Amino acid sequence: MIDILIVDDQRVIREGIRALLEPESDLHVVGEASNGRVAIEQIEALRPDVALIDIQMPEMDGISATQIITQRFAETKVLVLSGHDSEEHLAKALEAGAKGYILKDIAAAELSNAIRTVHRGYAKSGLGLTENLAQTNAIKALILDRVPSELPALVSDSLALINQELAELRNRLDRYSVNLDTLTKAQEQFERNNGLKGLEEKLKVFRSEWAREKQAILTALNEQEIKFKTEQMVLRDELSHWLSRNMQQEIEAMQTRLTVALWLVFLVLGISAILSAFKH
Repeated sequence: MIDILIVDDQRVIREGIRALLEPESDLHVVGEASNGRVAIEQIEALRPDVALIDIQMPEMDGISATQIITQRFAETKVLVLSGHDSEEHLAKALEAGAKGYILKDIAAAELSNAIRTVHRGYAKSGLGLTENLAQTNAIKALILDRVPSELPALVSDSLALINQELAELRNRLDRYSVNLDTLTKAQEQFERNNGLKGLEEKLKVFRSEWAREKQAILTALNEQEIKFKTEQMVLRDELSHWLSRNMQQEIEAMQTRLTVALWLVFLVLGISAILSAFKH
């Protein structure tokens, strides 16, 4: 994901650029600024990968802001998005440290590709800014500072040859950019597919663990059920024995009470008979 800061003094321009970049899944607008001073504050807070900066703005222009940003925040690449098709502005932007210079009338797809190209560390210039000598030399100097040392050996006899070599190099870089974007998307798709495979493996492991856990729970429930039935039988037997003992004791007590009562009755009848005999 490439984090982007949009810097332009016109709100409608900022909103338009945001709308153009939103459909791109790998581009994310993290903030906006209306001038160079605010842009520096935003970069310090948000640390975006690419700052898309206009040139003419109040308080601090884009060239001054670019120079400060490239000195203080090397990880943030500056891409100038200007309405001026001017070699003077191009030269100043590149001297300030900008990685690229494109025009505001650029197509949405070209804008997205320019951001990706600059993010990878390559120089990018818009169409219409490479036709004259001064602009070509400025781009040549920028590229010579940022590509392997073998390139200066190619700069030889004539300006025509230099222009031809630089044009071929730009075309190669553009083709490489397209191929790299394709490979990046393929890699992302591959990683997503591998993520799905990993999820399937995790689901298989989870199902296996759940099956084992379920079996363990069922086994524990069966054991508890058997234990409950056993304890129930023991309690039933103990209750039966207790009832039997208590009933036997009650019967013996009743027999004892009945015997005592009979003896009392016999005693009372005997006494009554004796008293009756004395009276007669």
